[in-house]
Amino acid sequence: MLLSSGRKWSQAGYTLVELMVAVALTGIVTVAIYKSYISVSTGYDVQDQLVEVQQNARVAMDRMVREIRMAGYDPTDTGTAGIDASSTSQQIVFSMYDDASAMTFISYRLGVGSSGSKDLQRQEGASVGAGAWQSVIQNVDALDFGYVAVDGSTVAPEAAVGVELAIVVRTSNEDYGYTDTRTYVNQAGTTILAPADYATAKNFRRRLLNAIIACRNLGM
Repeated sequence: MLLSSGRKWSQAGYTLVELMVAVALTGIVTVAIYKSYISVSTGYDVQDQLVEVQQNARVAMDRMVREIRMAGYDPTDTGTAGIDASSTSQQIVFSMYDDASAMTFISYRLGVGSSGSKDLQRQEGASVGAGAWQSVIQNVDALDFGYVAVDGSTVAPEAAVGVELAIVVRTSNEDYGYTDTRTYVNQAGTTILAPADYATAKNFRRRLLNAIIACRNLGM
């Protein structure tokens, strides 16, 4: 077609190759942005979970330390309160008197909770084994108690004046970009959780907390 001046219409435009290159570059940029977003989002999620598991572990640890430290408290001076002989490396049973001169028995153990996960559980009653077990925190993979004398040597629970405590808590969700291969040990160097123990749950992140508890009212 000719214009009135005799000039032709311009045929300038994008070729098919140019369009394909533009589409490809747009796709590459979009994928890069998406991957960056997913990476940042996953990082935030992991950090939130780690903060949560650290807080849960600390709350549980602080509660156990506070109560175990009071084992043997006896204002009546009867000498009957303390760490019970039925205590094991997996469960502690101890007693103390309250200010009304009534003895209370408290136990901690690792048990299966209502959600199917392992929970740190607590029991309180007027005798050994009395009272309902209550969940303190969920997602606990290991709980370990050691009973020691003044010099740090291992003794029977009822002869202990101190308790070595270790707990391993994991996140509630798996991180498929992470694989846990750690062997967790208590303060004596004994393994309390090995990779073989969590072979089907290796993508969880875990935290180990340790404490040495001096029972104020024992060995006096």
